Amino acid sequence: MTFRELAPSLYGATLGLKDFLVWWRNELRRSLPPFLESRMRSGRPAPVLTISRDGCELTEDPERIPLADLGERLRALLAAGAFKGNGIRVHLAPDRCLRRTVSPRRLPISALRRAAELDVETQTPFDLSAVKILVPAEQGGASAYYLVRSSTLIQVQEQLQNAGLEVLELSTGGESGATVRLAIGGTALRAGRRVRPAKTLMAATIVTTAVLLFLSWYQLHSKTTAANSQLDAEIARAEGDARNARRSYDAYVAKTSQLEALKSQSEGSMRATRMWEELSRIIPDASYLTNLTVKDKGIEISGFSKASSELIPIIEGSDLFEAAEFVSPVVKVPGFEGDRFTISFRQSGARQ
Repeated sequence: MTFRELAPSLYGATLGLKDFLVWWRNELRRSLPPFLESRMRSGRPAPVLTISRDGCELTEDPERIPLADLGERLRALLAAGAFKGNGIRVHLAPDRCLRRTVSPRRLPISALRRAAELDVETQTPFDLSAVKILVPAEQGGASAYYLVRSSTLIQVQEQLQNAGLEVLELSTGGESGATVRLAIGGTALRAGRRVRPAKTLMAATIVTTAVLLFLSWYQLHSKTTAANSQLDAEIARAEGDARNARRSYDAYVAKTSQLEALKSQSEGSMRATRMWEELSRIIPDASYLTNLTVKDKGIEISGFSKASSELIPIIEGSDLFEAAEFVSPVVKVPGFEGDRFTISFRQSGARQ
């Protein structure tokens, strides 16, 4: 049982991710300046080997070479110094590669492969085991695929391997005659590819940079999270301390208010007692009081006296009182000795 049959949903997600990565890589390549893209390619272009039914043709050797003799001829050209390097670009002529359109619009690479497999099984006389489906390599999507016999690719790989060469690029002619690069992955030519130190180093550098960036972000995120948690704990603790301090302050204010009220009440009682004592001392025996009223702005007394006019000088002569005056006329009340009076005054130092 294959992975595709065992987990179809996961397999579809994997294909979707792969399509996205292919599209993203192609978009990045398109955004690169031309001079930077040329620097990323090898300095000296590799020779192109065109394979057709009439034979093979090399750019450095215009003579056609039978496919069966390709390996020996390439070794001879390498020994003679006709070209250098261990890589070669393979171009498939239209008579060796069949182009078929499966959709009027561009499809993702994975969808294009599935549509191509269905098209080969239902619309062509070929067997999937005898042909190879090739798709464009530098496009995020396409509407056509290319068919080539598997035996042709195997034979080309054997001849190139015999000459000690690897396939750097596989291409064919497009619909308008333009060269279309094809993906080598999954073909017999893939086995002959060698690891390029420059590209391996670049890929390792990119991966290392990505890992370091992720680790840096994770470390910063962890520190930020820890700092926020510590700050939240300190804020919560400070809020609790502030509430306790507020309750203590409110209790202190309440006690202070109670003390002030008691103090005022005590002082008021002391003043009233002292005023009673002073009035009892200075009021003559021929006079007696019936009422004593302490107000905010002064004191008022009422009573009977045989000499009411003498009370004003007596009260003002005291060190505690001043501004004495009759509030109402002095009247004679039948049945009582003396006149009824009402006098108001204030404590010394107080203001009206």
